[in-house]
Order: sequence, then C-alpha cells, then structure tokens
Amino acid sequence: MADEFDPAAYAKYLAEEAPAPQAAAQFDPAAYAKYLAEPEPSVGMDVLKSIGSGLAQGAQGAAVAGPLAIDLLSRGVEKAANYLAPGSSFTQSLEQGRQQAEQNRQAIQRLVGQRSIDYQPQTVPGQFAGTMASFLPAAVAGPGGIGRRVGQALGAGLGSEAAGQATAGTDYEPAARAAGALAGGVMTPAVARRIGTPFPVAPERAAALQTLRDEGVIPPASMATGSKTLKYAESEIGGGRYADAVERMNKQFTAAALRRAGIDAEAATPEVLNQAATDIGSQFDKVAANNPVISVQGFGPQADAIHADYQALTGAKSPLLAQLSKRIGNSIISGDDYTKLRSDIARYARKTSSQELEDALNGFKNKLDDVVQAGLNPADAQAWAQARRQWFNLLTLKKAVGGPTEGAAFGQISPAKLSQAIESMGGQGTYAMGRGDFADLARAGNAIMRQAADSGTAGRLATWAVPLALADLLSGHTMTGMTVAARAAAGPALMSRLAQRILANQRYANQALGPASAAGRRSLSAIAGPAAYQAEQPPQGAWPP
Repeated sequence: MADEFDPAAYAKYLAEEAPAPQAAAQFDPAAYAKYLAEPEPSVGMDVLKSIGSGLAQGAQGAAVAGPLAIDLLSRGVEKAANYLAPGSSFTQSLEQGRQQAEQNRQAIQRLVGQRSIDYQPQTVPGQFAGTMASFLPAAVAGPGGIGRRVGQALGAGLGSEAAGQATAGTDYEPAARAAGALAGGVMTPAVARRIGTPFPVAPERAAALQTLRDEGVIPPASMATGSKTLKYAESEIGGGRYADAVERMNKQFTAAALRRAGIDAEAATPEVLNQAATDIGSQFDKVAANNPVISVQGFGPQADAIHADYQALTGAKSPLLAQLSKRIGNSIISGDDYTKLRSDIARYARKTSSQELEDALNGFKNKLDDVVQAGLNPADAQAWAQARRQWFNLLTLKKAVGGPTEGAAFGQISPAKLSQAIESMGGQGTYAMGRGDFADLARAGNAIMRQAADSGTAGRLATWAVPLALADLLSGHTMTGMTVAARAAAGPALMSRLAQRILANQRYANQALGPASAAGRRSLSAIAGPAAYQAEQPPQGAWPP
C-alpha cells in the first residue's frame, strides 16, 4: 500500500523510475503507489532492457575514452608545461580533452535518455546481458575482423560479470571484474578449445583410446592423454585413488577380453575358465545332438598329411594318430561318436608331454571341425562356428593369464600378456598382422595402459603424512599440517570423475591436431591389419575338445 513506506523499496524506486534525484522528504505517494502496483519485470524483458542499458553505457564509455585519455595525459604534461611556461596555449589545448569528454557524455545521454543508461538489471541473466552488451561498442574499433572483435568483447563482458558475481559485495569485486574482463577478452576460439581439451592427442592415440572406451575400459586421464606431467601428478598426488582407478581399468580390460570367449566376468580365475570350457563344450554337444549322422568325408587325406608331418618331425609313426584316423574314418559318424572323439582328443592333448604329438592332435581337431562344419545345416553351422571361435579365444585367454605374476594370480589379463598369447596361439607375426579377435584390444591396451614408474615416494609420504600433520598441529606449527591437508585434498580432486573427464576430454582435439575419429581409426585399422580377418575362421591352432 502507498501509506506503508518501505525505505528499501523506495530507494529502488528512486534508482529506477524517478525522473530526477529526490530526497526521502519529497515523498510522492501517487508515484510510489503506481510503482508498487507494477509487476516485477519478466526475465526476457529484463534482459532486453539490460542490453539496451549496457549498449548505452558502453557507447558513452567509448565516446569519452579518447578525450579522457588525453585528459589523463594532460595532467602529467600540464605540470611540466606550467613549470616551464605558465599559462601556455599548449596547456590550454590539452585542457580541451576534458571538455570534449563531457560534451560526448552529454550527447550520448540526450540521445538514449538517462533512464536507459541508469537502468539496473533485476535478474542474474539481465546482469550478464547488460555487462556483456556494455563491452560491445568498444568492438567497433580495433585490430582484427569484426567477428573476432565482437567475440572478444562478449568474452570480456562474460568474464567480468562472472568474476563480479563470484566476489559480489566484497572489496575484491572491482579488481575481480577487471581481471575477469581481461581473461575473457583473450578467450579466442583456440584458447577455448585448449581449455576444453587441455591435453590433445594425435589421431592414432585418440583411435586407440576410443577402442578401449568402446569396450568399457576407462583409463585415468594421464594414460588417456599420454601426458608425463599428468601421469606423475596422478601417481604422486592421486595416491590410493589413482591406484583404484588403475585397478578398475585392469578389471575392465580383463572383462573385455573375456567377452570374446562368451564369458561375463572381471577376472579370469580357474573357476571362471573351467565353467566357460563346460559351457562352450555344451554348445558342441547340442549341435552334435541335432545331427545324429555327421559327414566327415574328406577327413582321411588331411589326417594322413598330419600324421606324415609328425613322422617327419619325430622319425616315427604314432599309433595313437593311426588309431584316431581309423575311428573317424572318411565317410560318416554318429553325433555321439563325434562328441566322444572330441573329448578323447582333448584329453590326449592335455596329457602328452610331446609338443609334436600335442600339435598333431590339435591339428586333428582343427581338420575334423572343418569337415564337420561343412556338412551341417546353416543354423547348426553358425552355432558351430561361434562355439569354435569362443573355444579358440578361451585357449588364448588361458595362455594370457598364465605365469607366476601377481596379476595372473588374481585372474587379471594385461595387454602385454594378451599380445604374447596371440602370438603363441596364432604363430609368429599374428599380433603384428592384427589377426584374430583380440588384436585391436591388445594393441589399444599396449598404446594407452602404461603406468608411470613407481619410486615409492607417494607411498612413503602417505605413510607419514597423518602423524607429521598431527605432530605439527599439536606443537603449534600449522604450516606443515596445512600443506599435508592441501595435498590430501588435491588427490581426491584430481582423481574425481569431473576432473578426469575434463583432463581426458578430446572433444576439440580434431581442431588442434586433425581428425582423430574416422581417420584415426582407419590408421589404427591399417596398423592392426585387415579387419575383415576377424570375420573369418580363427588361425590354425588348438581347437575345442
């Protein structure tokens, strides 16, 4: 109501609506009642008014900037001139700068109106819009294209208002606004892209990183970018959180490798691998059960060739190979007989101490599966091929998780061990040629998942950090305690999900280093070898029982 005087509201009225400065004693009830009855401006209207006010203020500032600069210069020159020649015309001409600045200010005021200049934004969007608009008139002049100048002006306004909002009401606000304007003014597209992607990587590395991410493997930012500085920062400052991130990444890599054998697990433990062998074996049994009579036509000559190779290597024939050839024959066998044959061949291969005989038995299984698959109906042939592929991959995994290492003991598969297993199963050059289901995964892991050498410093500091901090605080020396506390806080901040996403972000890497997606992935494929090979049969080697 008009008779309920609110000093704060009336002060706001005086600042926004009064045509001329008024004192509280000159209270106008009618005007004040009208002001109170008016609804608060909408955000959109406030933004529009703020833009107009900002442009007017910016134009006024730009109009007086030149004369005021002359005026500031004249203050220094005036003293020297008056000292040398009091009342000289030179001093009087410099004084004209102040007069011109005032004339320009008054001209802008008459053009746009004092109310437009004095309008105060009512909302936060309006405050940002007004400040950004106030920087635009200065963009008319200056080096560079108009687009660049406008962008820099808007950036300066944005930075100034953001800094002002953060320090509003403090003694630091004027300095913060100036610093924000300076920082925002140099925010060129290139600088913005670098902030968005602080550690851009080459297309080949980006392709390897994307391969891992597609598999659900998320490495720490230091590994993703390959930055040595960031790598040592994470390992030293990140401490336990960095170790947790690495352990999580290793489990994700192991899970990605296991999926190629149809296994859903994070560790290749003996229990997991044995269960997988049982599950894949049941797939073979199911196909065999669907085919009471299975054709093995063409197996005889291939079996003879394998036996001949064994004899050439050992100098003797193998009664076992001869017996198996006779059991298989070269025509047809029942599904039950085939299942038992596969099981027997697998058992013999596990028990023999002769590498030559083991290779020959594996060759028997390979050729036998080839001729059986060729005689199956399309649906069973597809299921058979999938089971064979998973079995071959399972054998590769068994080799990758072997060895007396701590990671192997816990069922973890490393990129290096996986690469060795690929070579062992497929023969020399298999990994280099990029053949098999594991090639891209192993290559991407080798490219990205490399840790910084651990000097033990972080662990030693972590061991003594809390006792030292407590001792210093109790003794009154707070500096060391504060330092340790700051270091302790920095680790979680650095390894937080938000910080990791920002540091590893490659959204703008294309603009800095060239296309990292399509071209980079093509480069990786070219390095890894023919991708089409992955759709073919696995290379020669051990096959399912």
